[in-house]
Amino acid sequence: MKAQTIVSTKTFTLPSPFSTIESLQDLEIKLGNEDNFQSFVNSYKHVLSNDGRCNGKTGCYKLIDKIFTRELLTKYSFSGGSRDKVIKYSFKQYERIISAFYAIVKNVDSSFSYESCISFFQTVIRNATRRIENDPKKGKMVISRASSGRNRTLTNKKDDETRKENEIGEGNNDNLVTIQPQENNLI
Repeated sequence: MKAQTIVSTKTFTLPSPFSTIESLQDLEIKLGNEDNFQSFVNSYKHVLSNDGRCNGKTGCYKLIDKIFTRELLTKYSFSGGSRDKVIKYSFKQYERIISAFYAIVKNVDSSFSYESCISFFQTVIRNATRRIENDPKKGKMVISRASSGRNRTLTNKKDDETRKENEIGEGNNDNLVTIQPQENNLI
């Protein structure tokens, strides 16, 4: 297990970033106390812009990497379900953690909504494995999505008449041309 840096706040100690399921469960319990909640918010709001002008979504990406390890987020799905046989834990059960995260971002972007925060967590947790593959700290950048080749059928006005005839049951497909793009051919 990787050693954690301890960040001390006024009322309790926070590992930074959180890397275990148990540490998140403990944090959820501690955030039930209003003083601990405010200490948590105050200890992380320095991560975002101090002048109060920060884009909420951009701030979320900065903040999530400071609070949670990317590896930890791969152990969760937002609702707890999984397509694979791998057991995933529900992240939405951490209502206080989500609320604290929202409060931190809301401090710097007054237009940021709670629904945007929920949507952000759903997206980040869904893409947690890809975020590990693209971790700039590890020097890896993997393009996880690339366009695939397509088969297209090209027609012209004369072929439109042929197509109409084919729909009725007359004619043939001799006028239709199928083109398969090559790697360097953009269509």
